[in-house]
Amino acid sequence: MHWSRERTQDLLARCLVESPADEIEAVFQAQDYGLTRFAGSTIHQNMSEEDAMVAVRVAFGQQLGSFATNQLDTEGLRGAVKRAAEIARLSHPTPNFHGFCQPMQPGKVNGEVYFPATAEVDAAGRANRAADVIQTAGKAGFEAAGAVSNGVYVCAVATSRGQNVYQAETRSHGLTVVNRPGEAGFGTGYAEWYGRDFDKFDPFSLGQQAVDISVLNHDPAGIEPGNYAVILSPMAVGLLLFYLSWMGFHARSVQSGQSFLIGKKNKLVLSDSISIWDDGLDGSGYAVPFDWEGVPKQRVDIIQDGLARDVVYDSFTAAHDACRSSGHCLSPVRDQYYSSPLPSNLFIAPGGASKEELIASTERGILIEHLWYVREVHYGNTIVTGMTRDGTFLIENGRITRPLCNLRFTQSIAEAFRSVQMVGRDLHLAEQFIGVSVTPALKVERFNIAGISTF
Repeated sequence: MHWSRERTQDLLARCLVESPADEIEAVFQAQDYGLTRFAGSTIHQNMSEEDAMVAVRVAFGQQLGSFATNQLDTEGLRGAVKRAAEIARLSHPTPNFHGFCQPMQPGKVNGEVYFPATAEVDAAGRANRAADVIQTAGKAGFEAAGAVSNGVYVCAVATSRGQNVYQAETRSHGLTVVNRPGEAGFGTGYAEWYGRDFDKFDPFSLGQQAVDISVLNHDPAGIEPGNYAVILSPMAVGLLLFYLSWMGFHARSVQSGQSFLIGKKNKLVLSDSISIWDDGLDGSGYAVPFDWEGVPKQRVDIIQDGLARDVVYDSFTAAHDACRSSGHCLSPVRDQYYSSPLPSNLFIAPGGASKEELIASTERGILIEHLWYVREVHYGNTIVTGMTRDGTFLIENGRITRPLCNLRFTQSIAEAFRSVQMVGRDLHLAEQFIGVSVTPALKVERFNIAGISTF
């Protein structure tokens, strides 16, 4: 990808000079992404995608209009600005708009965000890692499905008030699901890895993690619905944390009367063993030091030792509360299902327990390795429903005794996190629907199992 800082800033500058409006903001994002898929222990797809787009937003007073295009020649940029201006003139004023971002210097990310070797990985490089995963599964008598990916991502924001920020980053990913040959979907084990440095992706370890789960996950039995002590893997915790964040950790959820944190500042809302924060400068996540308005990101301590502290803001929600944005505006081309702002680099503080110690401490309970098809039920009560997948096991007297059928759960996340008894020490980075999470395993005292599947 050739979107250097100079080329990107020149492109955005051409947008700014085209504007007839009082103010203009231009946002750029690009990706050069490659993906290799495999199933039945056979690589069946190599694909790549390269795209770049500009979204412009203009203001006549408090009348706003926006338009996005991936036609990046002079005609395309001029047309985008013109259409944004036409939309703005037809729009009602936005009371909480007080101008685009002024010049502000973002902080420095703690850690490298761009690895040239990751950017240079081609289809053959991805296929070699996929083959290593397949080989690991095959040696254990299993077949593997999954994917390996790598990419370069560029984002930049420029405003007519003088803000101008840019970042290029790399990301890579590997995942696999293994099962006995010819039994896809049954007795599966799942593992995943995310990171910026493709050289740190260990396909043999990934494959072995999935194999170790699948070895145990055969001939499952049912279990009666009810409340159980549950050990949630770091992957499962990360997904639940995303839903908890979406339902309650941002200013819009508070201002709309939906957040479970309303009226609870400095009060105990979760277990005192739980601390949650968002930090766009922590390189152990996928850190970007500014948001999609160009505002520098600030660390926000959301839950501190179980106590409710702060929520995240963009410029509009900050204006509503007469405070400053924390740098958490979402992309202008985000999935519209999610309302800005949102945390995008979430962390839960680790504890001191190994996975073995979490299991050994459990007299009777359930180990959940993976969740899927999770959906929200009630925002204010943070209730979600979903299914377990790829390894659910009964624990008795501190030992895994048998696999369980996949389970349906309906549970308040906040209630589960209030009943945390132990926190794992190992952290897992994972992409979520928006942003990433870095989370440990959790042992919770009460988790509501509502039903079981037939497999």
